[in-house]
Amino acid sequence: MTPEKKPSVLIVDDDPGHRVMLEALLAKWGYAPVGVCNGREAVDKIQERPFDVTLMDIRMPDMDGITALKAIKNYNPAVPVVLMTAYSTVESAIEALKAGAFDYLLKPLDFDMLRTALGQTLEHQRRPDDTARAVGDDKIVGKSPAIERMRELIHTVAASEATVLVTGQSGTG
Repeated sequence: MTPEKKPSVLIVDDDPGHRVMLEALLAKWGYAPVGVCNGREAVDKIQERPFDVTLMDIRMPDMDGITALKAIKNYNPAVPVVLMTAYSTVESAIEALKAGAFDYLLKPLDFDMLRTALGQTLEHQRRPDDTARAVGDDKIVGKSPAIERMRELIHTVAASEATVLVTGQSGTG
């Protein structure tokens, strides 16, 4: 029996103290957190590998959270992003939700609300076992790095409405 995979959370915050605190808290809650300090790094990290949830500050230098959210959603609309800010306005909340944020939290964070938001975000995503059955992942044979990358891609796009064309050499299935 294999241990259950911890949900991965990308934490994006330019405040190192807040980011490290969130990493420790989420690890204690059973998540696998990864922290970065700005929107540009977040976009790059999401293009490197999938995350179950992204928790991102809005006000950051280099690339703010709303701009990063739009770039992430442009890359993959299925990536769930929860935004947080200490500078909330009705306009910023509306802009965030229109850009595709799953939720919008106020700083200082209420940890009960954070835990609920993360749980709801994960619930909204398909469970990996359901995704595997839905896309036939359990029927894919092989353990090579290429096959593992294909499995990751399948899980990344399975929850989206996007049309995907998979190509490969003739005879490979």
